[in-house]
Amino acid sequence: MSGERIDGWYFAPQRRVQLPDAYSFIGAGWTFRTDDPEEMRRRRFLAWPSPVFAFTHTGGMAACRVTVSGLIHTTAMHPFYDRSLLSLPVWYGTTFTVQWLGQATHLLQLFVCDLAEQVLARERAAGREYDPHSTTSSPCAVSRSST
Repeated sequence: MSGERIDGWYFAPQRRVQLPDAYSFIGAGWTFRTDDPEEMRRRRFLAWPSPVFAFTHTGGMAACRVTVSGLIHTTAMHPFYDRSLLSLPVWYGTTFTVQWLGQATHLLQLFVCDLAEQVLARERAAGREYDPHSTTSSPCAVSRSST
């Protein structure tokens, strides 16, 4: 594909990356271009359709929303390294741009809190009550108050 743009997720292992001629710090608006899309794949500058699978695969602590453009390639990746599970499309191209980035620890904590609240709501809907202390003293109560 050429001339398209695809948005995806990427978790940077660190804010500083090794480029061919120097180190660079990743930030909002950071762009890396190359004529060889395979170089993007080798450097792991990949756009994932799901933030959960992007984190599982890369494990970095800087959550990035990225755009891949130019000459775009799609490959199938197995997010849990188990080929019996589904494969996801992962995109890489000749241009990799970071739209925004944030510290993943807080984002992941909010995600886990959302999941915990959904589970508790389903338990309550099924007629099972849980310990009231689990919502007042949980890290979710603290993280919700800090946003």
